[in-house]
Amino acid sequence: MATIRRVVLIVLGAVLVAAGVLIIGMRTKSKAVLVPFTRLQRDRLNAPALKTAGEAGDRNGVIYHRGRTSGRELQTPVTPIATDDGFIIGLPYGHETQWLKNVLAAGEAAVRYQGEMVRVTNPRIVGASELEYQFATAERVLQAVFGVSEYLVLTRV
Repeated sequence: MATIRRVVLIVLGAVLVAAGVLIIGMRTKSKAVLVPFTRLQRDRLNAPALKTAGEAGDRNGVIYHRGRTSGRELQTPVTPIATDDGFIIGLPYGHETQWLKNVLAAGEAAVRYQGEMVRVTNPRIVGASELEYQFATAERVLQAVFGVSEYLVLTRV
């Protein structure tokens, strides 16, 4: 019994350390943390998320964009916040992600959110302080914890 307890405590400790490293890495935008994590997310975690993202009732959505060099149609799960004229998407990894570079380069994309496909244009990065009035308290707390200081603003076509 003591051995099982010890293993559980070790695993729990490892999970807490990993979570701490991830949060600090995100807050500081450390490439040593963000590059491996974004690759893991792209290669392993996005596919399961895409199965339900964008459907009615799911808080996650999907942004459809075209690769800058490959020209391929790509999709990335995101957590958009609907506004009167489009969407706001938090950038917890900063502005160096490939999907964001693709959207900015193309000047347009499509977002599937709550079962609806929406064409969007005029992508621009805006500081969180300019958008504070749009966020609920929970969103502001998450911004602080994960160091989200920038958002992608998209206008509905």
